[in-house]
Amino acid sequence: MKPLLLFVITAFTFSSLAQKPLKDFYLKRTLNQNGLQYEFSVLDEDKHGVLHYSKEKFYYWYKAQGVKSTQGESSGTLLHGEFESFYENDQLHQKGNFKRGLKCGEWMHWREDGTLIFAEVWSKGELKAKKWYNESGRIYKSERDWGKDWKKDKADTVIVRRKLFNMERIIYRDSDGKLVKQENRKNGTLHGKSMYYSGGQLERTEKYKKGELISSTDDVKEEKEPKEKKTKKEPRVKRDKKQKE
Repeated sequence: MKPLLLFVITAFTFSSLAQKPLKDFYLKRTLNQNGLQYEFSVLDEDKHGVLHYSKEKFYYWYKAQGVKSTQGESSGTLLHGEFESFYENDQLHQKGNFKRGLKCGEWMHWREDGTLIFAEVWSKGELKAKKWYNESGRIYKSERDWGKDWKKDKADTVIVRRKLFNMERIIYRDSDGKLVKQENRKNGTLHGKSMYYSGGQLERTEKYKKGELISSTDDVKEEKEPKEKKTKKEPRVKRDKKQKE
């Protein structure tokens, strides 16, 4: 009895392992679209899709030999798993991952010569960070949601967003990586402290409220007049009651 049970378990295990590669192959798609070649996977019909669509997110889906993206809805088979697209010269165009139609993890986009254009970080269809690269491979701009300070981020322009208060912190650097300016914005207008640097050293500070300049360290302050030194009073000379005539 035991040998028979062992045989059944072993046969079932090997059968399951064999079916997975076949199912993965079945879920893969390849097509040409917008002058690019797409290679991607779709969601297995046996898995549940999206129960509640977010009106703020874009969902990617496949139908009629085409990949579509729709805000807040889908009408086909959701993309799920690794996604790659290629130029006509077989050079990578972009690469990333989908999870039930939403972008997730790191996404990278290249020029036709293979140099990186930008890299993104997504979480459940929300863009969390993005870095732009010039043709020499140097980061010249970076955007990310509010979080821990990335000391290694030496982009010329760094934009840190905080959705809770619609705040942005923008940091500017020169070609040598030294600080030039740091400002805070609320709803797109200056709000809070703005700091200006020279040679990487703080030069002056300005304070704004809803776009209006409130104060600046460059304001001319009235010089206080030096206090006059108190002169010692001469001792009074006592007069004799009897004055000599």
